Amino acid sequence: MNYYHAEGPINNICQELSDILEIDTEDTKSIINFLINNKDILGNDESVFIKYQSFPPGMMGLMVSGDNYYINIRITTIVVAALILDLYITRGAMATILGMCGVPKTSIVKINETTGEKCILKETLMRKSKRGDQNILSSFNGKCCNNNMNCQYRDGDNCTCKRENVLAIFQKLTDKNIFKANGDFYDYQW
Repeated sequence: MNYYHAEGPINNICQELSDILEIDTEDTKSIINFLINNKDILGNDESVFIKYQSFPPGMMGLMVSGDNYYINIRITTIVVAALILDLYITRGAMATILGMCGVPKTSIVKINETTGEKCILKETLMRKSKRGDQNILSSFNGKCCNNNMNCQYRDGDNCTCKRENVLAIFQKLTDKNIFKANGDFYDYQW
């Protein structure tokens, strides 16, 4: 089960995902809405969209939330979306999900928020290429891009993480087999 495929009302899909992921149905709604609004993180073979129902003219007032959703995405994309949204998925559920994708349980690693690993991982995953380098935080001009994280480099609204720190973080994530070094770049492996 490398892919999750569903079609139907949002509440049914959210309940099914909630059962699979062992998370709250509101969190699954957040994941689906995030994926619908950020399709650039989807692979070429993945899709998430709403199949709107059509009504005869003058019937718009009778519309209810009966629109059907169509979802065909990798399970790992759901996990990435949960990570980006800072949703909590238990280690047991994470192992089960990744196991369904053929990822061995021994590859589950802890991402350290305090040392900046979670921030660098999140910012890299937000890129279509899933590729980062020492300049990944440069576009933020010294401002913290993840104010909700408890990171040692956060100083109020500012980020003190230098390029050499970013490289050290990428190296730690590479040592955990999350990235693969490719010249000056680090490519996401999952």
